[in-house]
Parts: sequence; C-alpha cells; structure tokens
Amino acid sequence: METVAVPKNLRKIVRGVARNFGVTENDIMTNAVLFYLAAVKKSVGLKDELRMWDDASTADLAAFERSVA
Repeated sequence: METVAVPKNLRKIVRGVARNFGVTENDIMTNAVLFYLAAVKKSVGLKDELRMWDDASTADLAAFERSVA
C-alpha cells in the first residue's frame, strides 16, 4: 500500500464521512480515487470522440468545398 499526504481539512472530512457511513477512511479514499479516475476516463473518451467528430466534419467540409468548386 502506498502512503499519500492528505491535507488536514480533507482528512477531517474523510474521517467524518467514514464514521457516518461506518466504513474505514481507507475505503472512502479508495472509492473516491476510483470514482475520480472513472470520471477522468469518461472525460478523455468524450474528448477523443469530439475530436473525431471535428476531424470528420473538417474532412466533410473540405470534400464539399471541392465538389462545388
């Protein structure tokens, strides 16, 4: 297991949430990181998809312009 420095104010929040849910602080931190990484992965996927659509529309526009020239 790796150790990560957590700011005191965040540590206090994590401690309270863990206590309220009856789980360990480690569980809260692990799930928070997993949730964050999943969100980042979706964001990167969306960015890639938007880039693909942009590239396709650029190619379509160029083809259209060639066809009317």
